[in-house]
Amino acid sequence: MGAGRPTVLSAKVEAELANCIKVKARVQYPCNKVDVKDVMAEYVKAHILETPFKNGCPVTIHDWYYYFMNRHPTLSFKKPEHLQKPRYDARKPDVIYNFYDEISGVLSK
Repeated sequence: MGAGRPTVLSAKVEAELANCIKVKARVQYPCNKVDVKDVMAEYVKAHILETPFKNGCPVTIHDWYYYFMNRHPTLSFKKPEHLQKPRYDARKPDVIYNFYDEISGVLSK
């Protein structure tokens, strides 16, 4: 790392957070700034890490997010694209449940 203030979380912890964010994006749940903060807060609470953050979250998220993203250039913020209506409709829970009901009916025959 370069000169300046040391990071609150270790490089290993930040790498795990970055990986978690990438995995979420791969399964079609990309993270915005608030989601990244929430993932970090959940990780801090789950692993009972000591941080100067209030309730496990940075008070000024903008600064923490900006520096976190700079330290992890493989992450990028992209504006979400609107799903086409058929793709959006296919993600509705009743459509998914009906799909699995039909599959189980076909497999049981």
